[in-house]
Amino acid sequence: MSMSDDNQNTAIISPQPPQFDHGWQAWQAVIGRLAAHDSPDARLRIEVGGRAGTPYWAVEAIWSAHIERAADHTSLGEAMKALSAELGAHHWEFHDSRTGLARYDVDDWLDADTAGSLARLVDTVQAVFVSGWSLSFTYQPVEMADQRVQGRLVARAGSVAVAGRGRTLIDAVRDVFRSAAPHFAKKG
Repeated sequence: MSMSDDNQNTAIISPQPPQFDHGWQAWQAVIGRLAAHDSPDARLRIEVGGRAGTPYWAVEAIWSAHIERAADHTSLGEAMKALSAELGAHHWEFHDSRTGLARYDVDDWLDADTAGSLARLVDTVQAVFVSGWSLSFTYQPVEMADQRVQGRLVARAGSVAVAGRGRTLIDAVRDVFRSAAPHFAKKG
């Protein structure tokens, strides 16, 4: 066998992005990689707010001098998918060949327990405050694990402002829920 025969049989295989069960985990990996290599302040922020009795979702990716946002979506999954597509088209760090973010459908961004807890919190906030409220959760890969996800509820023109945090999104959602419970009891 000659050296030229070996070259004809050589296949170039690009590394595949890691596969996660849910898109939130893939985003955490992307933000973690950005924080470790490019921008220690890298973070992902999800936000939902009530306008005219309807919740609207927004998602932001923030790193270095960049702030990219997908807003005014009727579900978290739609906002996450829109942000992933937009960033993949304009920033090499987010191209699907590196992140795998495009493989997640609108219902594949969170595990069932986290999605259920977040939905219950949004439904409760919507029922109590109707409009003029916002919930946000920010993931930042910091050394103190219990502070990686920060949550915040603001309503009634700022007269209601509660926070929560946790190692995971579900932990932060539950912490915000617990912190907001006294305000839910004062409905009306």
